[in-house]
Amino acid sequence: MICEWIVALSLAAPAPDMAGAIEAVRDGRFVEALLAAETEPDAARRAEAALFVRHHAGDLDGALLVAANARRDGVATAWLEEREAFVALSMRDADRARVALQAIERRADHSGAQIAALAEAHGVELAALERVLDARDRSTTAAAVCVAAFAVVATAIAIAPRLTRGRALPSP
Repeated sequence: MICEWIVALSLAAPAPDMAGAIEAVRDGRFVEALLAAETEPDAARRAEAALFVRHHAGDLDGALLVAANARRDGVATAWLEEREAFVALSMRDADRARVALQAIERRADHSGAQIAALAEAHGVELAALERVLDARDRSTTAAAVCVAAFAVVATAIAIAPRLTRGRALPSP
């Protein structure tokens, strides 16, 4: 009986590699997909599979962490960096997107035509995001200046009567 369960579980489990991870993600079995991704023997493909699983599972911070760790370990691929830029732009994280796009630009092989085209599109999106973030920052600064000016004026109005108290009385 126990042997039958073990055989059934082993047949139902995804293959322990990138292909198994992709298959499990497509079926919505994210825990199994992550386990399969983590058993991929090639470090670069393992990072790609883990990023793929985490991205599709909605763990965007985890996907970005996988990409950052792959770059630190020297196993990042052009595909991984392009996906990192995509995820970072999804999260409106201009800094991480810029880092990923710069990594793609530094590649000697220029990452192939498809990755280069995607990176170029991401670059356009990054420029638009940076304009929006700059406008937000300027608006925030302007609002802070207005609030500070209002506070100064309100304080002056509040203390002015105390400073001028008794000045209207005739001198003795």
